[in-house]
Amino acid sequence: MTGSITAYMDEVGARPLRMSTADRAVLAIRDGELYAFSSLAVQITKPEERGSLLAAAAGRPGPVGKRMARLMLGTKSPYPEDVWLDACKRAVDTGDLQRVQMMLDQTMDKVANPSPALPGEVLRYAFGQNRAMARELIRWATPEQVAAAPSRLLCGAAYAHDLPMLTELRQKGLQPGDQAAPLLRPLLAAYDEQRVAHLLRDSLRVQPEDYEAMNVCLRAQAAAEALLERGMKLDGYLAWAAKQDVLLDTQAQEILDCLAEQQAQVNSVPEQNGPVLGGMSL
Repeated sequence: MTGSITAYMDEVGARPLRMSTADRAVLAIRDGELYAFSSLAVQITKPEERGSLLAAAAGRPGPVGKRMARLMLGTKSPYPEDVWLDACKRAVDTGDLQRVQMMLDQTMDKVANPSPALPGEVLRYAFGQNRAMARELIRWATPEQVAAAPSRLLCGAAYAHDLPMLTELRQKGLQPGDQAAPLLRPLLAAYDEQRVAHLLRDSLRVQPEDYEAMNVCLRAQAAAEALLERGMKLDGYLAWAAKQDVLLDTQAQEILDCLAEQQAQVNSVPEQNGPVLGGMSL
């Protein structure tokens, strides 16, 4: 059999078994028939059919696929968020960085009530599928888009030991949220505790009530001390650990005892109202 699928189906469509316009448009995408697709796409009005065409066009590799995707972006009616996310993921799978950027750039205009995290979900997917593309997308994305991304993106960079990407994400405002433990585990496994402690003091925000984070940091005293310096209460952790029936290993227990001793010494220092002479306050 020779010729294009589109031409063949046009011939079949002239027979009693007829295809819908949407089906013919999908075949035109697969066949790479840009002219046939452009004439068919304008006839599609049902939202679900338009969504299927957008996803198919976004996922077709090559320059023709990019032009087909651009045609679908030219329609005025917005797309549902789940449809848009699926199309963006398919665009990522083509490896076409400019196509993904084009779609992300039009998210606010082409999606009905998009959530702030939508572009970030695309960044996270790209990180799992195409690390080089993800790095470029993160550089290109706005701080607002990165800051609203899932915190799992930070964890992915930490597990990959990708310090440049981790730094870029933090500089653009992405934080671990209410649960920092999934991020701290790979950080402490990949880097020395002094570097992690510096991150906790400098730019990595951990909620004072995130005692699971302290539980992780009890394997690295410098990191645990940094959490206390940033406002976490040791008494609060102890109450949480008792409620959770946490069993600490020898190293963690030693660090916890050391922290408690340090805090007791700080609390026992008398307030000095005058100069000190020979260890006595005047």
